[in-house]
Amino acid sequence: MRKAEVMQFAEHVAQELNYTPGSDLFPLVQRLGGEIEYLGFDALEHTQDGSIDIRNHNDFTIYLSQFTGKSRDRFTIAHELGHLFLHYWLQEHNGQHMQAARVGTGRVEWEANWFAAGLLMPHDAVTEHFRKHSDISLLADDFGVSFDAARIRIETLKNQDDIL
Repeated sequence: MRKAEVMQFAEHVAQELNYTPGSDLFPLVQRLGGEIEYLGFDALEHTQDGSIDIRNHNDFTIYLSQFTGKSRDRFTIAHELGHLFLHYWLQEHNGQHMQAARVGTGRVEWEANWFAAGLLMPHDAVTEHFRKHSDISLLADDFGVSFDAARIRIETLKNQDDIL
């Protein structure tokens, strides 16, 4: 899938799951059959934070570090959901065990990042917000993402649509 297609797919997923930008991702993960586990120093030696362990299509665990902030955690959760939807469900790996960890910067990781951006910062909502406020910091706060994630999303939309 191309970048725009991945982002559109993520927006479709958000709509189907009634996810509202800026809202809590924990209930969404639970509805999908997943759980989120925070890892301390000891556990980080054995399990990588920012990873997902998929045991079945509705049984998975997302691992996060105890030492990261809320906006990073939200993007990481959305990124790992990208692996679930794009690289497990769409690839029809249902019933097979799969693990995805943040290793490298290959195409699979790009796609998961694009999915996260589309899920957390949908095109129309971001466009409307930015036209109204023209403030990346406010956009980041309202959508629960980092300043850098919001900045990159705005730059992508400017390049993609020439709308802002």
